[in-house]
Amino acid sequence: MNCPLCFDLISDDHQVIDGHLLLRCPNCFLLFKDPQNWPELTEEKLIYDYHQNDPHDSRYQQYLLKNLSPILDRISQGAIGLDYGCGPSKGVETICQARGIKCLSYDPLYFPNEEIFNLQFDFIIINEVAEHFQRPGDEFKKITSLLKTHAYVGLRTEIPPNNLEGWWYIKDPTHIVFYGLKTLLFIAEKYSYKMISQTGPITLFEKK
Repeated sequence: MNCPLCFDLISDDHQVIDGHLLLRCPNCFLLFKDPQNWPELTEEKLIYDYHQNDPHDSRYQQYLLKNLSPILDRISQGAIGLDYGCGPSKGVETICQARGIKCLSYDPLYFPNEEIFNLQFDFIIINEVAEHFQRPGDEFKKITSLLKTHAYVGLRTEIPPNNLEGWWYIKDPTHIVFYGLKTLLFIAEKYSYKMISQTGPITLFEKK
């Protein structure tokens, strides 16, 4: 079996946590569920369709701003951003528009705007999306190709605790890959990012 992030061949050493068979890559330290138990795309969409995220709801906007604000504090006038994997609503785009900032939204299920792959961006938001990536190595390569030099990546995903027993994040069937600090540092080195900050679930990268 190959790691879905670094693609190194890994052994079948595993652990079972709360009924989930988990593997860890010894090279990039990615933690991931057994691919045989990953949901089908149609099953994922049924779960996502239940999400009720109103882009104009102030509580939802405050949630999004925790990842977005550190970038808004750093970008200049005329910057253009991308909400990568925005889901069924354009929350980040709505916030940016209200501040006079151009931001596009992309989601392979809800807003499959393939034209974004012909553009480059000053910032990209990945808000609780990366844990759904079936091939995170391919996704981060794609994301990196969309970034201008010194562009920012705001990544939000929960960091695995030392004790995984009872960890709520792992119970979601659509959450299949998990990134600890060592994995985030691997991503930074592999894709030529500078890690500016890492606090709780939020990591801010800058492309070198």
